[in-house]
Amino acid sequence: MYLEIRMARIKIVETLRIQRLLRRLPILLFSITLLLAVQWSLPVPTLVAQAPPASAGSPPTAALITVSPPNINGIVTVSGAPGSVPPIFQVAVRNLYTEQIVYTNAGGNGSFSVNLFANGSTPFWISAARDIPTRLRELPGWMPGGPGTIVYSTVSISPESNVTQLTMDGDIGDWSAYPEAELDEDGILALRNQDSLYLALENDAFAPDVTEIILTFGFDDNSAFEVALNPTSLRSAAVQQLRQINLDRGAYRVNLAVLDSVVEVRIPLEIAVGVTTGSTRLLGIAVTNAEGVVTLNQTYELAIPPVEEVDGPVSPVERLETDVEPFYVAGAVAQGASYWYATGHINTLEIEPGAMLSVEMDVTLVAPDLLAEIVDLSFVGDIRLQPVTASARQANNGWSSLQTPSGLAIDNLAPELPSPEDSG
Repeated sequence: MYLEIRMARIKIVETLRIQRLLRRLPILLFSITLLLAVQWSLPVPTLVAQAPPASAGSPPTAALITVSPPNINGIVTVSGAPGSVPPIFQVAVRNLYTEQIVYTNAGGNGSFSVNLFANGSTPFWISAARDIPTRLRELPGWMPGGPGTIVYSTVSISPESNVTQLTMDGDIGDWSAYPEAELDEDGILALRNQDSLYLALENDAFAPDVTEIILTFGFDDNSAFEVALNPTSLRSAAVQQLRQINLDRGAYRVNLAVLDSVVEVRIPLEIAVGVTTGSTRLLGIAVTNAEGVVTLNQTYELAIPPVEEVDGPVSPVERLETDVEPFYVAGAVAQGASYWYATGHINTLEIEPGAMLSVEMDVTLVAPDLLAEIVDLSFVGDIRLQPVTASARQANNGWSSLQTPSGLAIDNLAPELPSPEDSG
C-alpha cells in the first residue's frame, strides 16, 4: 500500500512537472526564437581581401604603395604601407622619366617613404633587396635592387589654356585674335595680361638705321616708366622711373622684334614692381636713328586693355585638337642637376611605316631665376622615339623578355625567373 501510494505520489509529481513544463514550453520556444532572431539580425562582418605582404624575391606590393600630389616645388612622397616590401630591406625608388633614384631602408613592418621630384602622371620603379651596395648605386644607367614593380602618380598637368597667343616675331598677323588691342587709327596695338605688356606698331620711322626706341607707360598711381629699346639688343631694355621718384631701375629682360617697319615687344610688369598697376596707359613713343636724329616723338594718353591671360608657350595655328592622345613626359638635364617636363598631344600611338607622326609639347625647364643681364638664352631639344621590346633577356637596360599586361617591358628581373617562353 505504501509503495503504491508512493508510486502514485511519484506519478502525480512527475505529471505535475510535465504539466508545468508544457505550460512553460511556449515561453521557452519564444525565448529561443527571439534569441535566434536577435543573433541573425546582427550585421555579418564583411571579409575584405588584403594584399599579401611582400616577401624576399618578389616585387614590392603595388597595392600598398601610394604617391602624393606634388608640392609647390614639384616634390612628391612615395610611401609604402606596412608589408609593401620585406622588413628591413633596402628600397630603391626611381623616377623613370628623370632617372632620379632615391634609396631608403624599410622599417621593421615593411613600410618606407621617400621624397623626389615628379610632376604630372609619372611612373616610378620600386625594388627592394637585403643589401644594395654603394658600388652598384653609382653605376650610370643601373637600377640596383631585386625584382621591381611600377606605380604611377595620379596627378595630371594640363597645358595652360589662358596663355596670350602672341609671338614677338615682327609679324602682327596674330594680333587679329585681339581686336580690343587696337588703340587708335595709327595702328598701335597693345594689351596687358597678368605678367607683361605687349605692344606692336607699324611706322616708316622704324628704318634699318634706328638705334633707340623709347616707350613711356603710365600707371594708375600717376607713376610713369620709360623703357629704352635697342634693336641690336633684342632681349634687354633699360628702364627709368620718371614720376613719383626719378630712379634708374636698370636692365630688364624683354622680347623685342624689329622687322622692316614693324616693332613688336613684350615687356614684363616687373619694371613697375612696388607701384600700383591697376590700369596701364601708353604715354609716348620716341625713335632715334644712327645720326642721333629723332625721327618720331609722339605723346599719347591711350588706355591699354587688360586680358585675363598669362605668359606661356604660344600654340601654333594648326594645333592638334581632335583625335589626339594626350601625354606627359619628363627628363633630366645636366646629369640630374635639373629637370624638364612637358605636356603634349600625339596624333597616334600606333606608328606605321611611312605614316605622318604629329607631336606637340609645352616644355617647362626647372631652373633657378636668371640674372637680368643674362639674355638671349635658348632651350633646344631633340625628339627621339625609343622602342620598348621584349626580345632581350635580363639586359637591365629597359629591354626585357617579360612584359606587363599592357605590354610595358619589365626590367631588372632575377636571372632565375622564367620567361613565358621557358615556362611552357
